[in-house]
Amino acid sequence: MLGACSSDAPDQSALVVEPSTPTTLVARQAGTPTSSTAPTTTSSTSTLTTPTPTTSSPIGVVHVLGALATLPGDTAGWDDRIAPVTDDLGTITTLGCELDTVGCEPERLTLLGAASVDVISLATDIAEQSGADALELAADALETRAVGVVGFGETIEDAVAPIVLGNGNASIAIHAISLSPEPPVAEATASGAGIAGASALPLMIRSLEASVADGRGVVLLVDWGPDEVRAPAQDRADRAALFAEIGVDAVIGSGSGYLHRLDRINNTTVAFDLGSAVTAETDVTRTDTAVARLEFGTPGVACLLPATADPDGPVLDDVVSC
Repeated sequence: MLGACSSDAPDQSALVVEPSTPTTLVARQAGTPTSSTAPTTTSSTSTLTTPTPTTSSPIGVVHVLGALATLPGDTAGWDDRIAPVTDDLGTITTLGCELDTVGCEPERLTLLGAASVDVISLATDIAEQSGADALELAADALETRAVGVVGFGETIEDAVAPIVLGNGNASIAIHAISLSPEPPVAEATASGAGIAGASALPLMIRSLEASVADGRGVVLLVDWGPDEVRAPAQDRADRAALFAEIGVDAVIGSGSGYLHRLDRINNTTVAFDLGSAVTAETDVTRTDTAVARLEFGTPGVACLLPATADPDGPVLDDVVSC
């Protein structure tokens, strides 16, 4: 359960790729460069329904960055720029650029693992323009650096499946989907690789329901499409309300490139857009961003940590916690 804290400004983890059936957790140090050798597999049965005795500290913290409008050329300073993400359950972001374009060269993806990024969504309208083959190569490259991929898969079933972050106390499922109204370019099908697009929504709903039924915390990353609005449209609020009814803990949107407000729908925290975490833009409306901090526990808390984006990544303001 998450409760939004007041914010007008806009543990290390185990990682598992979860296909259509549950699997065990794969232990790894978040942000630590790894080889392509398979990590050690461990089991875990804990969920968010069994919090630790203390109520003063969260049982698991997840940070969500804005979309990557470009890929960073240097992540060496991320520990100082966004210090909290080096000591959390998982750090999540979204690919917001087309691969093989200027500033979105695929080789830059390999830097994300060393920058404490644990999970990335490929389910965005602009990333889809890269084509299924390019996204598949990118997913392989990311996974060899121990960065989990959501919103993309060999089939539509794989594309809607979550990655689960766990630490022995918390189990948090990360899902991703693109609900862009633009014509699909590389959507997954029953037998073909691609992203989880609008046609996958019924399957995504079932996948979300399964994660909720398993007692996990649930975070859904949603790409709304490239409309460049400064506030969420009603159809987005309606979709967020649908996910809230399912029991999703947090809905984090992207697509406009602008920072939007943090909302609360029933028991669901909704950040309609976090802006861009990495961008070559210089206009203040494009560099204004935030890191969503989701503290799972009893009680759970969510807030936006204000930050400024540049070509090498976000820089947090002085606020580092809710």
